[in-house]
This record gives sequence, structure tokens and C-alpha cells, in this order.
Amino acid sequence: MINRLTRSTFSLVGLGLAGVTFAQTEVPHVFVAGDPALAEEVNENFATLTQVIQQLEGSLTLTWMGAWQDAVLYEVDDAVQYEGSVYVAIQATSGVEDPTDAAFWSLLVSAGADGAQGPAGAAGAAGPQGPAGAAG
Repeated sequence: MINRLTRSTFSLVGLGLAGVTFAQTEVPHVFVAGDPALAEEVNENFATLTQVIQQLEGSLTLTWMGAWQDAVLYEVDDAVQYEGSVYVAIQATSGVEDPTDAAFWSLLVSAGADGAQGPAGAAGAAGPQGPAGAAG
């Protein structure tokens, strides 16, 4: 059985000014599984992809604002933490739209589930002797 790479177009996605930025590029060389590949051609493919990634990185300009707060005006590309997740503003807010409002915010990182309870730690060392109490 011969496995063939039939598409040489790669789609790359990045978070940009208006939500998500897409880039598509064609790599210069297509390889067939089992056939030897020249290092020069592989490196040329990687160089092409690296260039596109770097172009996308230029559009990734998030401003970390910390925990979301009501009555704060957020601008496009402001990132906030809310209930364990991270959201990015996709349009300016008036300070009342919480990050679950998809018209104003895009989920960037979702909160994970709580882990299992860990084992109890070892007992600590005894503390120093306290001062004597007042005479009665």
C-alpha cells in the first residue's frame, strides 16, 4: 500500500484583530511515503511555513487585562480571565457584557475540570515552646 500526500496546501489559523485570522500557503515540495526526501527540499518547505507563521504572529497582539471586571471598558484584543477560562474581546465593550457573550468575546482557553484530591501531606515538625502564661 502506498500512502501519498495529495495536497500541498496548508491552512494556518491565528487569533487576530477581528477574531480569527486564516492564512493559506502552498509548500514547494510534495513527498511520497517511502520515497527518500532531500533535506534541502524538506528545509525549503519548513522555511515557507515558518514565514507564514511569522506573518500571522505579527497580527497576534493581545493585551492581558487580568480578571474580567464589570464597568470596565474593554477594547478589541483585550484578553481576560473569567471563571477559569480566557476570553478575547472581538469588539469594544461597554463594560457590562461578560465574556460569555459571544457577540463581544471569543473563548481562547477553556477552563479544565478539577483534578482528583491529592493525598494528605506528611505531618510538619513541632513548633517552638510558647512563653509561660501569667501567674494566677
